[in-house]
Amino acid sequence: MDNNKLIAEFMGVKPPLYMEYHISWDWLMPVAKKCINPEDNTEGWDNLAVALTTCNIEEVYQAVVEFIKEYNK
Repeated sequence: MDNNKLIAEFMGVKPPLYMEYHISWDWLMPVAKKCINPEDNTEGWDNLAVALTTCNIEEVYQAVVEFIKEYNK
């Protein structure tokens, strides 16, 4: 999954063969925490904050991916 590779690179780790960012809160929440940084004015973190309130892993995952894509621009 290309989005999982994108997330792994954002986290500064070599992408493992099997990644669970899209299905595991244990994998995804450290990424969300890194994205929501008060010192960083990157567009999109507010969308992630709203997605987190839904407690829906699919929505949070998509918000994380969109945040990282914006961050990488």
